[in-house]
Amino acid sequence: GTLVSGSWDRSLKIWQVRPIPGRLPDDSRGSVDSTLVKTISEAHQDAVMAVDLASGSSSGENEGGKRGSKGLIVSCSVDWSIHVHGLATGEMLYALRVANPQFASRASVTKPALSSNSGMLFCADDGAIRAFDVRSGKQKARWHAHDDFIRALAVVGHAQEEDIDGAAVSV
Repeated sequence: GTLVSGSWDRSLKIWQVRPIPGRLPDDSRGSVDSTLVKTISEAHQDAVMAVDLASGSSSGENEGGKRGSKGLIVSCSVDWSIHVHGLATGEMLYALRVANPQFASRASVTKPALSSNSGMLFCADDGAIRAFDVRSGKQKARWHAHDDFIRALAVVGHAQEEDIDGAAVSV
């Protein structure tokens, strides 16, 4: 299968991995055969905090005028940015800034959570959760969820339209 890793060195790496039959996970020779497909150097201006994958095709063009590709890499960073890359090419389709000057000295976007349609949620060090459309890159909603850093976020299931702080959001 495909695996994408992100690092404090600001890079993303796309891997093809497959288990090696007969090898146990604790085998010193490794139990997975991995091939590095592509390195996206300087994917962000600071450390990559989290990576997620969205499968399927995005329809239409995003704000940057670039067509989406089958499979998207969504990454977030300590630099308060969210980047969306095409999985097949590694090409950056668009970048979003989630600037919050109040928290600039301790800020990061910490975790993407992708739903089964075009919605994505991000948590951040300012205690907010933000909803974006992965196809267009437009922020659909933001709400204050915690009084401190949010480090984890998960989406279970899928709702066509949820009402979050008065905004219709597909997640």
